[in-house]
Amino acid sequence: DLTPDVLAPGSIYEMNCPTENTKARIPAGTTLQGVVLLTNCQIMIGQNSKLLNMTIVNSNTTASSISGASGIEFGLDDNCAPGGSTQIVSMGGLSFPTMVSLYDSQLLANGDISFTSHADGIKGASIVSGGKIDTNSHIVMAFCGNAENFEFEFVRLAM
Repeated sequence: DLTPDVLAPGSIYEMNCPTENTKARIPAGTTLQGVVLLTNCQIMIGQNSKLLNMTIVNSNTTASSISGASGIEFGLDDNCAPGGSTQIVSMGGLSFPTMVSLYDSQLLANGDISFTSHADGIKGASIVSGGKIDTNSHIVMAFCGNAENFEFEFVRLAM
């Protein structure tokens, strides 16, 4: 389990799993903050967990390399004030069910990104997928810029 007892704020961690189907879990109700995590494991985030001011870089290529239960919050709900944002980067896909909140945070995936209904707390989010982004009803989004997100140029070849 990935908990504040294991992942202390202000540190960079590398976690290697023996196979791409090995799962690491963030238990329900956990708040992680101030951490950088580099991993090849599937990450499962428990219900009502919060990831604040942190970065996860995942080399796992599965369709659900990072997934979670309902009520997950990425970033701090601070009306786009500096600090508190979270960046999730994955070579696979991201999958989250109902009630996901993204506050001044970034989801980057080589695969598909899906989050379902009632994502009512999306303020200043950057969501970029190498596949498709899939969501449905009851989504409320608001704009604000974030200097903490990763920046890169997009190049597309159209014929």
